[in-house]
Amino acid sequence: MLVALVVFDYITGIGAAFTGKMREIIVGILSLEIVQGAIISVLLYLLGQVFYQWAWTKRIVQFIPDVYDYAEKEGWLKNLKGYQKWDPFFDRLFAQFREKYGRDPNPMQRGIAVELNEKYNNEINKQREIDKKVQDSL
Repeated sequence: MLVALVVFDYITGIGAAFTGKMREIIVGILSLEIVQGAIISVLLYLLGQVFYQWAWTKRIVQFIPDVYDYAEKEGWLKNLKGYQKWDPFFDRLFAQFREKYGRDPNPMQRGIAVELNEKYNNEINKQREIDKKVQDSL
């Protein structure tokens, strides 16, 4: 019961506002095994979701440099601008993903790929700026 009270105080930060009967009711509810089981289940579910997304991020990140380069080259060859480069990006991503995993990526995995591509693109642009500054200083 003391553990439930300490956890409640820590999480809410309003434990001092609850005195007397109200505190006993809250501690009593948090002390029930069914409530503790439900809280643990929710925490494990959230942890599982984080792990699942991390695992797919790790799998998709291997495709990003090649897919990005392919989309950039296609953009140069076909004079594609901005968002038009997403078509070759996704074509190449789907082909590589299908080759490795035997299916197309689901919408969540596509979203992860877009996010990773944006981060990769930002890193490439930062490196280009640094290279340009170094070149200009020579």
